[in-house]
Amino acid sequence: MRLKLANSIATILYDNPCDAIDDLVNTRLMRANNNLLTSINSDDIDQLESKIIGISVKNIYKQIYNPRRFLNISAVMVDYQMPRMNGADFCKKLIDYPIRKIMLTGKAGNDIAVDFFNNGIINKFLIKGSNNIFSEIKNAIAQEQSKYFDEISGTMLASIKTDSNHSFFRDEYIILFEYILQHTKACEYSMLDLSGSFLFLTEDSIPTLLIIKTDQEIENYLQIAKDSGASKAILTNLENRNKIPFLLTDDDYKLSPKEWGRFLFPATKLGCNDIYYSIIQDSITNIDISKVFSYKAFLKSLI
Repeated sequence: MRLKLANSIATILYDNPCDAIDDLVNTRLMRANNNLLTSINSDDIDQLESKIIGISVKNIYKQIYNPRRFLNISAVMVDYQMPRMNGADFCKKLIDYPIRKIMLTGKAGNDIAVDFFNNGIINKFLIKGSNNIFSEIKNAIAQEQSKYFDEISGTMLASIKTDSNHSFFRDEYIILFEYILQHTKACEYSMLDLSGSFLFLTEDSIPTLLIIKTDQEIENYLQIAKDSGASKAILTNLENRNKIPFLLTDDDYKLSPKEWGRFLFPATKLGCNDIYYSIIQDSITNIDISKVFSYKAFLKSLI
């Protein structure tokens, strides 16, 4: 089964549904990632870094250093007919978790599966015996994984949905994001700030950085640089929007603007909007890629 689903899909196979439930609920599933939740005091907000939401955006990317991040299960696939516990009872035990549930059933069980779907017990069902069953399974897993990540990202996205001009909702940004995702063949990506900057990683943890800054953000940086006596080169690059800054870590923000030179990257305007971007694959100095546990290494650990 694992080989037919392709090496790029991390799978854990169980032959006992009771053991599977025990392992999932007690070890592999989380109701929420508490490392990303934070209490934010509006008096302490730095406008260049964050907004008042219930998630610490600055902590999201740090999960790339966590070798256990791939252990979280996004989707489960069960057969309706199983020993000791049928597929519906199995899925009912996972109802409080965001994990997506796919059920395999025979043609005779189609009506039952429809009922389970309509009642929210499962998210998708497939009929066994199809000539393209493995292709259908791979497609179903991909679709449900996408929905899983959409769901767990919902809290963060809801906080910016009131801003219809945000880069996330611009067609040009969506096209750019999809291009990078496909061109780099990234298997994971992490939000770096609320402007829309992301870090993309391949299976081998080869990084690509998408930096996004609005015109107002660049202007804010420019004023800080002027007040701090930054060099003419830094001021000119910011003023002419030739380069955009990217500060990420706490140490980055502690630097004097006079030292911002190595954190400025070539800027391109995103369409006709007041948004600028830069795509970086080299000279990423504020992320230690050598400490990242790659997805490929994780897949090898399953063998």
